Amino acid sequence: RGTGDPASPRPSTVTQRQEKVKAKGREEIEMIDMREHKGTIRTAVAQERQADENWSWNIKSVTKRCAKIGWGYLDYLGSKDSFFIEVVEDEPTETTLVVGTLPNGSTVHRLVGPESWNDCKTIEEGIASAIHGMACVAHTVY
Repeated sequence: RGTGDPASPRPSTVTQRQEKVKAKGREEIEMIDMREHKGTIRTAVAQERQADENWSWNIKSVTKRCAKIGWGYLDYLGSKDSFFIEVVEDEPTETTLVVGTLPNGSTVHRLVGPESWNDCKTIEEGIASAIHGMACVAHTVY
C-alpha cells in the first residue's frame, strides 16, 4: 500500500494526501483529504438535489478533513446545522471507512475495499453512497 503499485487493492487511497490523527486508546488512523474528492461530492449532492422535489441540497464547504453539506429544509427551519462526510483509514486493520454524520448526530457508514463484505469498492463509491444514505435518513427523520 502506498507504493504506487498498480495491483494495490485500493488505488484511490495511494495518491491521497493523508493526515495522521491519534485516536483515544488506539493506534493512528489516517484522515483522507476530502479536497481530492470534491468532484465526487459535487456529483452526489447534485443527484440528491435532483431527487428531492421539495428541498435543495448544496455543498457548504470541502476542507481537508470533511465536506459540509446543507439541506434546504434545515435552512427553512432556521437551523445552521449541516451534514458532514469524512473518510478515515485505520492502518493496523487496513480498513477504509466513509462516515456521514447527520445534524441530529446519527451516522451512516460505508466500508470500502475489495473484499465481499465491504459496502463499496472505491472511496468515490463510498462517498456517493454515504451522501445518498444521509439523504434517505434525513427524509425519514425530519
